[in-house]
Amino acid sequence: MNSSPTPRPINLSWRNLNLRTKLITSLLLAALIPLAIIAVIADRNQNQTLTNDANARLTNAAQLVADRIDGFVENNLDVIRSQGQAPAVVDYTSLPTGSRAGSPEEERANNYLRALLSESPVYMNSVAILDKNGTTLIDTDPTAIGSDRSDRYYFQEVLATNLPYASTLEYDTVTKRASLYFAAPIRNKNGELIGVIRKRFDAAILQDIISSEAGLAGEGSFGVLVDENYVRIAHGVNRDIVYKSIVPLDIATLTALQAQRFMPPGTPEELSTNIPEFQAGLENYKTSPHFAAELQQGGQELEQASVVATNTQPWLVVFAQPQGAYLAPIQEARQNNIVTGSFIAVLVVLFGVFLSQNLSGPITRLTTVAEAIAGGNINIQAKVETGDEIGILAGTFNRMTQQLRDFIANLEERVAARTKDLATVAEVGTATSTILETTRLLQTVVDLTKERFSLYHSHIYLLDEAGENLVLTAGAGEPGRIMVSEKRSIPVSREQSLVARAAREKKGVTVNDVTLAPDFLPNPLLPDTR
Repeated sequence: MNSSPTPRPINLSWRNLNLRTKLITSLLLAALIPLAIIAVIADRNQNQTLTNDANARLTNAAQLVADRIDGFVENNLDVIRSQGQAPAVVDYTSLPTGSRAGSPEEERANNYLRALLSESPVYMNSVAILDKNGTTLIDTDPTAIGSDRSDRYYFQEVLATNLPYASTLEYDTVTKRASLYFAAPIRNKNGELIGVIRKRFDAAILQDIISSEAGLAGEGSFGVLVDENYVRIAHGVNRDIVYKSIVPLDIATLTALQAQRFMPPGTPEELSTNIPEFQAGLENYKTSPHFAAELQQGGQELEQASVVATNTQPWLVVFAQPQGAYLAPIQEARQNNIVTGSFIAVLVVLFGVFLSQNLSGPITRLTTVAEAIAGGNINIQAKVETGDEIGILAGTFNRMTQQLRDFIANLEERVAARTKDLATVAEVGTATSTILETTRLLQTVVDLTKERFSLYHSHIYLLDEAGENLVLTAGAGEPGRIMVSEKRSIPVSREQSLVARAAREKKGVTVNDVTLAPDFLPNPLLPDTR
């Protein structure tokens, strides 16, 4: 049964890629990496700049809203202070209890209160006069006349301080509406506190102040008014979470606030959201007036927010804007960077292809020549296409192949010469093989060696029995016979002798120019020895 061969894994490591791919990849990296670094730095700087601008706008908007709220409170406090001393109010309240009903002073007081009510018919829904015991003497809301308000916080504050007072929001469990109270003392001609004048505003006035400033700090921006318990008392875009705390209140705190009418009926879960990041931002606003958090539970993105405290009430004005709104230029810049990067990448690829044709083309063709030489074709020549390093490399290849051809040719000549030498050695050996006399044998060897190898001279030294001297035993030609007849010898220990050196070292000695050798012993019979 035949089985298909297992495919060999493809090695895509950098060093195994071809030159064209490396060149294009390197150009892409060289072009896109700096572009990406610049884009990241620019993105970060622009993000910080836009965030700083957004913080400044949000702070200005929050401050404007806080000033409006403070102006509203301060104005009403100043007004009700003077209204508490209006003659119609003082005269009526100064009457004995039994003399008030049906009196002309009561009529004037009622007319005065109705006139005050008409000053703000949209938001003001009640003006009343209470005696110093907290009983409602007259009220523009007839149903409240005679009711006991001695337990109300605004009454107790005026009684305790003898000063005008602006309440936080109080909730009516009957009407299920929140109200804002302004109250001031009523004093007789002797300066004694004889009662309290009180105005009641629908909390919608705060909601309208907040809502009217939506968009003040830019697209999607809105305000939130939070009291000292981190309960929203107005919201610029989502009224469903008004009168809900940012995080659930503990049951003891909620119960106490409800007893003081500062929170509507309900459980901590019903009267809260759960956004701890928002609350953390409010708790730290004095040291960090700007923060990013989700201001609406279930929101799809973070809002950048700035916090400003009001001066007249323990309230915080938060103005926020979705980060996506003020960071929109960054998104546009990122898209432009992507388009620019893609365009540059295409240009780089095209330039890389063009450059690779001009740079890697000659190298590729030179590689083909090198492979052909490695395959045994030493006659091939590389085309010198450029005058740069690649052209120099091609010329070097050609010189290398020429040298290789010369070397091979010389090698063939040397082999032929060596073969001839071996044949000559064999011939000498054959010629001397029949000679039995040593002296004659050696003389024949030196003569044939000189003749067959075309040497200037040849001779043979033998070591004497003592092993101290080299005795010339055979020499070629006339100089050789003369030296033999003179029984020339060389001490083995003699420094100035190449022959003695060979004997001492027991290995061949080759000197290309003996006249330059310090241990050469010249021979006057052989003056041309080199």
